[in-house]
Amino acid sequence: MKSLKEQISEFFKKHPNENNEFYYTNFPNIMKSSIRPQINELRKAELNKEFDKDSHKIWLFIINNENWEIVRKTNIIGSEYKSKINLVKEEDIIIIYIKSPYTSIVGIFKVILFYKDTKPIFHEKVYPYRLKLKPIKIAKKSVKIQSLLDDLNFIRNKKKWASNIYGGKGIIQLSLKDYNTINKAL
Repeated sequence: MKSLKEQISEFFKKHPNENNEFYYTNFPNIMKSSIRPQINELRKAELNKEFDKDSHKIWLFIINNENWEIVRKTNIIGSEYKSKINLVKEEDIIIIYIKSPYTSIVGIFKVILFYKDTKPIFHEKVYPYRLKLKPIKIAKKSVKIQSLLDDLNFIRNKKKWASNIYGGKGIIQLSLKDYNTINKAL
């Protein structure tokens, strides 16, 4: 029989976006208040486990709506900037931000593979430096970035927030705190 810690850890692996009240139905014979701190700590550990800051990074990719439709269908994203996309590694996390017309965050992906391909699949440009992606979370309803401004560290100037986003050649590295803020909002 699995220990309580193993059961809780297994639950969070299967249901990373569930709230901490799951034990009301899964553990009815246990004093709920006595395991609440353990559940909270295990949940934080599971969320942060895949983001070892020395090995995995989190990136914001800025794209247009037409290319978002292509990313959503193909699980491929590209860039024309080799020097910038070379910073992205397999297992890194990518958050997709649509710059127009929505200015919204629409999805979170994990990088599976880096490759070069000149076959035209994207709107307007070739974007030969490509990443094959695995969807982690696709927003049912996109999240306006303006609603998160106060909680995002990478946006330093909250009044002129767009300058923080559009100045990075379409790719910006984010902190784990910013990732958690965005993930919670999706």
